[in-house]
Amino acid sequence: MLSAYLQPILMAVFAFTMLAFLGTVPWTLYQYRKHGYFNFWRSFMVFSFIFYGLSAFFLVSLPFPENRHNLPLPSGSGVQLNPLNFIFEFSKVPGFSWGSPGSYLKLIKSFTFLEVVFNTLLLLPLGVYLRYYLKKISKVYWAFIAGLGVSLLFEVSQLTALFGYFDHQYRIFDVVDLMTNTIGAVLGYLIAPLFLFFVPSRDAIKTKDEHFGPEKLASYGAQLFEIWIVLTIVAILSHIPFPFMSSHTPVNKLIWGFMLTVVYPLLLNGRTFGGFVLRLKIDVGEQPFQFIKNLLFRFFLIFAPSVYYDFAAYVNTVQNQSKEFVMMQVFFVFGSVCLFMFITFDILRKWLKKYPRPYFNQMANIDFLHYRKEKKK
Repeated sequence: MLSAYLQPILMAVFAFTMLAFLGTVPWTLYQYRKHGYFNFWRSFMVFSFIFYGLSAFFLVSLPFPENRHNLPLPSGSGVQLNPLNFIFEFSKVPGFSWGSPGSYLKLIKSFTFLEVVFNTLLLLPLGVYLRYYLKKISKVYWAFIAGLGVSLLFEVSQLTALFGYFDHQYRIFDVVDLMTNTIGAVLGYLIAPLFLFFVPSRDAIKTKDEHFGPEKLASYGAQLFEIWIVLTIVAILSHIPFPFMSSHTPVNKLIWGFMLTVVYPLLLNGRTFGGFVLRLKIDVGEQPFQFIKNLLFRFFLIFAPSVYYDFAAYVNTVQNQSKEFVMMQVFFVFGSVCLFMFITFDILRKWLKKYPRPYFNQMANIDFLHYRKEKKK
């Protein structure tokens, strides 16, 4: 019996992992743009709800028929409209009798009873999520409405063979499921404080948001993401050839890199492509010439390793079997690996130690500021 529920859970885990990977970046960007920092609990509530929603959908939909052209259910067995049918089903459990208290354990262990329990628990988390956002116990009626609505959606999907995807209905529309699902949502709303006592309230999170002013130093991770966006754009644009050279050459990449990390911020008063996405800008300061020097040095720090990698790659393609040249090839390859490991280690070490800036911004004396629009009062 449990295997019938284990498969949907495992599929939900796999599906959620993929969706979380695709959804993490946009959500993180939105959250950082709006609040200026990444709040774990805000994201946890959103992603856990996605995971729960997928699990619930798979539980009521799987297992699917082997193909879309499935056979119909036996005549008259596709709809069950008796709200007390579960009592009749309990009576059919082998060894159970309503008048024999000693047989109740057999009922509890039966699939019939556990199915009712699982259907009650199915939308219990929905009630918990609603309580987190609505807060007031007096709004419990929303749990009833939401539970009934979601349960009805599930039952309609079963009645219509997953909204017409399959040729015939393959699961039963059961009014008992509507009842137990709705009861579960209401129950979850009522007992939600038992699950939410360790989660910061929405008011507490909003209070933390207010501590971040309209303009502050960007986080270390945001600065890394900013340059990752810029380097990604440079990698794409480097395939576009200039009139005097072929596409995707090291020089082509350097030109695009110079334009995006030096020219673009100069023309737009410290804004960058990556900063546009994250709502960041470079602190220009009051000395324009010093700002230009800082941008040029930052450009060197960012792209000098790339020049070395490209040169090492070129040397490695030269066909020369002399001992000296082979040793030089080995030296450049080894140097590339060491340089990559050193840069990676330095970035991670400073991130873990909560340094304010990555090396290329710190050494170039570049400060990225996060700015956000102040709310109108």
